[in-house]
Amino acid sequence: MIIPPDYTVKTTGVGIARFVIHCNNDVDEVLNLAKRVLVIVNYNSEPVWPSFEEWLKILPDKFIDNCAKELTKEELKEQKIQWDNLTYEQRLEEAKKDQAWTLSDWLV
Repeated sequence: MIIPPDYTVKTTGVGIARFVIHCNNDVDEVLNLAKRVLVIVNYNSEPVWPSFEEWLKILPDKFIDNCAKELTKEELKEQKIQWDNLTYEQRLEEAKKDQAWTLSDWLV
């Protein structure tokens, strides 16, 4: 079992962020894709953050295809209503679930 880095300990080395990546497939393939995506985001994040449509052209298809489907405005509204009706404890449990993110959630 691999223990993820302790988020309370200051990072060292190059950069200031830590990333914990989970995968069910080829570790090297997932790691290389993650590195590629992070380099692309870093390279394209300045001077102006690209639009969602531009990110669709910039990011690798393999990454985009593995994001959850985008929700409609109606689905987002329903999701917010459901979230607002949860107790604090239920929200904590819901937040623990390992769910795929939409590309727009990932880019926010």
